[in-house]
Amino acid sequence: MEIRVNNIVYNPAGYASQWQHLAIRGPGKPSAGSNIPAPAPTDVNLQIRGNLIWNGPPNHPLGVGESGEDCPPSNPTCNATQLRAQNVINTFEPKLADPARYNFAPAKGSNIFTVATHTIPDFVWSDAPGRPSVPAGNLSNRVPVDCAGNPRTLSGPPGAYTQ
Repeated sequence: MEIRVNNIVYNPAGYASQWQHLAIRGPGKPSAGSNIPAPAPTDVNLQIRGNLIWNGPPNHPLGVGESGEDCPPSNPTCNATQLRAQNVINTFEPKLADPARYNFAPAKGSNIFTVATHTIPDFVWSDAPGRPSVPAGNLSNRVPVDCAGNPRTLSGPPGAYTQ
């Protein structure tokens, strides 16, 4: 399971990606002996939610469901309708404290605080290969503090900072 939840992707004018917001390629051919099934789809259980994306012009292609791309309309966890509904994509430019001086925290009263975020699911090992065996370890994806060490709540803003 791939998870991309509660991030800020900010590419201001002059720094946008050239062709599209996302690149989720179709099934690939894994290396021989890798224990990865062939073909290897890239969008099985892919979850992209709660992200604030500012990147390129308003008509910038999303980059999913087109020819050669994965996340078709039939995929329940990754399709164009779901991505647009559960993420804020080119709706508003994030207001940051002082990015010119490398302060990427949300500005006081910032529009970043209006973005609906999602609980980050824990890892699962149901898709791990049978060999070699993989120890389960800690499967929690809980993020208790932000980049500055401030407590993070489940309903906090997207990005690395809570304030």
